[in-house]
Amino acid sequence: MQVVEKWTERHTVDECIAALDTAGVPCARFRDPDAALTDLHLIERGAFAKLTDGAGDLLGVNAPWKMSGAQTSMRSEIPAIGAHRDEVLSSALGSQPG
Repeated sequence: MQVVEKWTERHTVDECIAALDTAGVPCARFRDPDAALTDLHLIERGAFAKLTDGAGDLLGVNAPWKMSGAQTSMRSEIPAIGAHRDEVLSSALGSQPG
């Protein structure tokens, strides 16, 4: 690890990626969350979904795969705690709310 660190200290990120690509080593640029969430390629591919909960809007990450005929993206609203309690208890336990 120390050898790699010493080598990368002497090169720019672009030089490191080019050298690793040439050698056939899989690699990618490290991005902080803000850079990833604003990446145009990821946005165009539908990598993110806007979600809403009681605290407001937030951006979530969709599953990295797509399947024909299947909805794999997140839903736009997050249910409140206990929102489906009665339905779950009724179907799982046969009990009625009360």
